[in-house]
Amino acid sequence: MIWNVKRHGTEALTFKISLDHVSNLRHAVRNSGCKIEFLSRTGFPFFIKRLLKNSGFLIGAGIFMMIIFLLSNMIWEIEIKGADPATEHKIRKELNAIGIQKGKLQFLVDDPESIQRKITNKINEITWVGVEVQGTTYHLQVVEKNEPEK
Repeated sequence: MIWNVKRHGTEALTFKISLDHVSNLRHAVRNSGCKIEFLSRTGFPFFIKRLLKNSGFLIGAGIFMMIIFLLSNMIWEIEIKGADPATEHKIRKELNAIGIQKGKLQFLVDDPESIQRKITNKINEITWVGVEVQGTTYHLQVVEKNEPEK
């Protein structure tokens, strides 16, 4: 089965043929004394062969995508607002105890609600802490207790 047959002069033809029928064409050419030359190889089987030949590029692209995924899911910064330095130090120590620190993957860390609960229960100097994740940064908004003088 052939298609797009074009004549080029008196002794040359170009056409397209499916890969399944190439062996039949070769048998016919052997018996006829003609010469056959393949100009281009297109289609899925040849595409796969080229991909395997250029597998280094594919492996590099896959590793690049994996690195981008991992770096975009890391904790790069922890901001604490609304706390005095002593309370902020206690909060940072508690965050380290929970396992929230720079360079840690976000999907290995607890969700913000449980972080809020743990910090509020452990540190008595704060009334409320809000934890918000924006990209690769954890934002903690702290409200300290205002106890009246005795």
